[in-house]
Amino acid sequence: MKKKIVVIEDEEPVRMNLQLLLESEEFEVYSAADGEEGLKEIASRKPDLVICDMMMPVVEGYEVLKRMRREESYRNIPFIFLTARTDKNSMRQGMELGADDYITKPFTMKEILNAVNIRLEKVELIEKDTEQKMNELRLSMVNSLPHEFITPLSSIIGYSDMLISSKGSIREEVKQEMLESIYYNALRLNRLTQNFLLLAELEILSTDKNKLKALRAEITEFAEEIILGVASSKARSFERSSDLQLDLGQFSITAPLASAYLAKITEELVDNAFRYSEVNQKVYVTARIQNGNFVMNITDDGRGLTQEQIAKIGIFIQFERKRYEQQGMGQGLSLVKRIVELHGGEFSVSSVPEKMTVARVLIPVKKP
Repeated sequence: MKKKIVVIEDEEPVRMNLQLLLESEEFEVYSAADGEEGLKEIASRKPDLVICDMMMPVVEGYEVLKRMRREESYRNIPFIFLTARTDKNSMRQGMELGADDYITKPFTMKEILNAVNIRLEKVELIEKDTEQKMNELRLSMVNSLPHEFITPLSSIIGYSDMLISSKGSIREEVKQEMLESIYYNALRLNRLTQNFLLLAELEILSTDKNKLKALRAEITEFAEEIILGVASSKARSFERSSDLQLDLGQFSITAPLASAYLAKITEELVDNAFRYSEVNQKVYVTARIQNGNFVMNITDDGRGLTQEQIAKIGIFIQFERKRYEQQGMGQGLSLVKRIVELHGGEFSVSSVPEKMTVARVLIPVKKP
């Protein structure tokens, strides 16, 4: 299928030359003489790329770009400016609005075709990468969902059936244990579902550069309060408050990510540390701003991981399931890794088998 290009240019000779050139290269071309007409063409044609003059009557190029980037359906279409202006301020303004490239007049056939092909190839690479990630996600869900969901569901259904069938013959203390099991397995199911949905949401978000830019602009002031609250709550849920050791520094921390993501990272890593260590084995949580980065370390004195296991941290991998029946480790680490990567950071795990594991989150702090 031919790629569609909309050309918006008020100078008719330039517009016609561009159309003839691009059509000779097997592109499907639609042209407009001003920005208003161009926006209508974009809305109706849904092009693969837009070439637009900067200075035009009715609606100028900057406004065309602004309106495009506001519309969900075509905000990610590659946009190339044509301009006779070469000053840096004009270029900077266009780039800040989301322009993908600049071509100065007069231009050559080679310059136009190179710019067009580079942008279209980049989109194809992004689409292929996105499709690959979504395929991996779908495969991981197919492989993981049955075990991750069936285990807690079996407990819920089994105990519920016993309670219904017993007609009051079960002792009160046994009934209480069953109800607690139903409740905690329902919580586990809810968390698994939320994590699956969040990971899918992150994969979709990763393909939208405007949403990604907005994501990376988020900050959380007094981050230590969120870390303290989440870590303490998690320790209580494991009845191991005395095993939690917090070191959040003497000063307030401004973390370079939204509070919801900070809470999720803390929840998953602290949960993982408690789940894969024993009672009286310490779990250490530290957070600092160091050398222009937000750094958080979660260390546990548990069973540790081998280098092979660390290398396999990815979507929904869980280590030694036969030996350790708790579910969700791989899913949690995968989720943390993706959140950190989307914020331009690094997530790493180091370990000494049977002794300790250190999970480290590093995210660059935004410059004011």
